[in-house]
Amino acid sequence: MKKTTKYIIITLVVLIVLGAAAAALILTSPKDSEDDASSSSTVSESTEPALIDKTAEDVKNIGIEDLAADDSYTIIPTETTTSSGDTEQTFTIEGWDDLDVLYSNVKSLADRLYSITPTKKIGAVEDLSEYGLGSGEGYKITMNYTDGTSQTFTIGNKAGESSGSYMLYEDEVYIVPVSTYLKQSKYDFLNKALIAIPTPTITATDGTETDSTSEINSLHLSGQNYPEEIQFGLSDDEVLAYDITEPIYAGMNSGKIDDFVKQLQNVTAAGVLAVHATEEDIAKYGLDNPVAVCDYTMNDEHHVIKLGDKTGDLYSMMVDDDTTIYTITDSAVTSWVNIEVYSLRDGFVRLPYIKSVSRVTLTSSTGTDVYDVTRIENEEKSTETNTFYDLEVSKDGKEINYDYYQPFYQMLLAVSVLNEEIQEPQGDPILTIKYDFFDGRKSEEIKFYADPASERRAVATLNDQPTGSVRMSDIQKILEAKEVIAQNKPVKGDEEESTTSELESAAE
Repeated sequence: MKKTTKYIIITLVVLIVLGAAAAALILTSPKDSEDDASSSSTVSESTEPALIDKTAEDVKNIGIEDLAADDSYTIIPTETTTSSGDTEQTFTIEGWDDLDVLYSNVKSLADRLYSITPTKKIGAVEDLSEYGLGSGEGYKITMNYTDGTSQTFTIGNKAGESSGSYMLYEDEVYIVPVSTYLKQSKYDFLNKALIAIPTPTITATDGTETDSTSEINSLHLSGQNYPEEIQFGLSDDEVLAYDITEPIYAGMNSGKIDDFVKQLQNVTAAGVLAVHATEEDIAKYGLDNPVAVCDYTMNDEHHVIKLGDKTGDLYSMMVDDDTTIYTITDSAVTSWVNIEVYSLRDGFVRLPYIKSVSRVTLTSSTGTDVYDVTRIENEEKSTETNTFYDLEVSKDGKEINYDYYQPFYQMLLAVSVLNEEIQEPQGDPILTIKYDFFDGRKSEEIKFYADPASERRAVATLNDQPTGSVRMSDIQKILEAKEVIAQNKPVKGDEEESTTSELESAAE
């Protein structure tokens, strides 16, 4: 016999023996054990028809009771209008007609409740609590139909051995598919995107549109965190886009605006605490005495946001006239919930743009100097959208070299604010700077007073409002330069003087 043939015969014999052994195991093994969920249950793959077999048109309402949380709500049919103007049948929460309901989510839950086919039947069990169906457990569902009939069942824990959840219906347990929305809070059916202010667009001559920059027309902060309320808004100034008007008058750091725009243009709640809030609800969550109130207008759209008590990293919140109490994360309101005016303001007392100022008047103990400015259009540098001006400066009718005036003007602007300490001035000002403008807007006047508490400090006011503490050395430099520029001589610069792009832009 050939070696190959011998190996084939041996292999066949082995296969026959293994097959016989397998057959013996099958014939002698015990029957499948009952489902692990209950030793007393009768388990079989479901071949039963649908347990709940209705259509949306059959539903009058659906009562849902969270037995563990002792909470309930009712789903009812309703009609909504699509974006195309058509009417479609859907579902909503009873009593929430005035709220922004996510109808598609409610419909998703309702669709799974009026039509239920089990994936598996477990049968009668001794201990329903093993399935989350014991006393005070699960979600009791009451289906009420338009023909006057009803059906009741309970949904319990998620099934361990397959997808779906346990369902108790007519004293027997099944595994059925369940919408994820059933085991969420009823408040999850509310839209939490509360504010969405459109970004303005610019239309080009060819009709194309591009996004412009969002603007905060005005903003007012009040509440427990603001014993001195803060107010700011758009400025007439060409250098700084915003002015702080309360509790001081000052230019605002334009870089801070981005934080406000980011958090106020789109406001999304983290959760919901109550709908149709009563006075008791409002007091319960600290909204009768808010920690912070932001009243603002952005892109000409007005909103009011109130923040109440904070639990963990969540504030309670109400928006505009909505009587719903929401929650919002601390990180979503950091730009405005608890800030100091000093952190918002620009670092200088004032930065009026040099080409907007028609006259500068300086008054000190040595007298008053008035510098008149004339603007002359430079046609070569001007465009259709922007007029470029050259400046001519005179004092008492005599020309002042602009190359001397411009660095002196920058010196006037370079007085920086040292801290947020606001104090009333005492005595007479040691220097007054007054700016008049070409466009006829109200003059601005800055005054500097000696600080009786420190020889190295001076107190600054802007339009007679205290605006902060400044270096006396900065004022002394201006007083010295005042006598030099009056003689049409160049002022001595300070190589160590620090400037910012805003300061340089204002003086160039």
